[in-house]
Amino acid sequence: MIIKRVSIASFRNISAIDIEPSEGVNVFFGGNAEGKTNLLEALSLCLGRGFRGAKMSQLLPVNPEMLTARTDLTIRLVFSYDRAPEKKHEVTFFLKQDAKKPVLSLNHLPFEDSELLYGEMKYVVFVPEDLYIIKGAPELRRNYIDSVSELHSHYHKKILRGYKTALKQAAAALASGGDTAYVWFRELAKFGVSVTYGRVKHFSLLKTFAVPIYHELSGFKENLTMSYESSVYGLIEDLGTLDFDKDKDKLAEQFFNKLDQSVVYSANHTGEPPHITAGAGRDDLYFAIDGKNAREFASQGQLRSIAVALKLAEAAVIREYSNEIPVVLLDEVLGELDAQRRHFILSRFSERAQVFITSCNAGDFQETAEYKLFHVKDGAICEQ
Repeated sequence: MIIKRVSIASFRNISAIDIEPSEGVNVFFGGNAEGKTNLLEALSLCLGRGFRGAKMSQLLPVNPEMLTARTDLTIRLVFSYDRAPEKKHEVTFFLKQDAKKPVLSLNHLPFEDSELLYGEMKYVVFVPEDLYIIKGAPELRRNYIDSVSELHSHYHKKILRGYKTALKQAAAALASGGDTAYVWFRELAKFGVSVTYGRVKHFSLLKTFAVPIYHELSGFKENLTMSYESSVYGLIEDLGTLDFDKDKDKLAEQFFNKLDQSVVYSANHTGEPPHITAGAGRDDLYFAIDGKNAREFASQGQLRSIAVALKLAEAAVIREYSNEIPVVLLDEVLGELDAQRRHFILSRFSERAQVFITSCNAGDFQETAEYKLFHVKDGAICEQ
């Protein structure tokens, strides 16, 4: 996928821009809080899912003059697919100032749910918060692998929603003291096996590419290992560890038994209802460098390198299995990295991909063979 034109009006601190990006590397440089990240967020909203997860009211202009002008928020991308580069398409994200829900349309046909576009147009995004994928709470890692899985399969989103619904019903049944909790345990087991399968499948694909990428990124000095930690099935090294297709019923029964055994009944005086301590909502991802747990021992540079390796792996998986070249959005990815690692990252991401990258320092790109440079100041973007 190649973005040919970007038009934005009344989005956060961006009043109005209209640019034609390069099909290669596009560098947006400027000081802090000038609008660089806002530009990348606008692109992600048109690609199906905003990486900030902001409320609609937070997307509207912050400038009083822009609010007074009453211009509706509009983001428009003109793009082409790799399989038919000569044919242009248009995607628009539109939000009226007094509306609570945006209208997203592809070639002037509206989508009821903007997230239906997520996965239709492939993209990879890196933001500084991605460093917490490794060292943050387990929920962040589960959300990450679910997001990757949903990009490749709408079915994963469906079964994950089913699992969360069954979990809520099981929790309510346990709190009421009724016998229906075990009925919901069966539903949890059914959905839980599929959720685990989807996660492990896409985690294994990432691992195939991320491990050698990290080794090269470290100057061939460090080795990354990755595993999926299931609260039901234990440590899963790869998709072949468990035969989900052949033994699905057996695995579902194992899941059910684990749920049953994991119920914790608190003492009556605490007032805390019984709760489940196992299941897909308790799983985690494990990363280690040279055998040491990255959550505990990795430096900031190593954490950043793992996160970048994962993002490079995402792009590689998309190219390999979707026959599409993803758009790559990189927000301040080069910070705290030496020249060798900066060069490696830029060369690998820009390999057969269109890149939008932000930085406070345009000098970081002097060794890049070819790029288009844009200066961002006060929400205005000017090509240099």
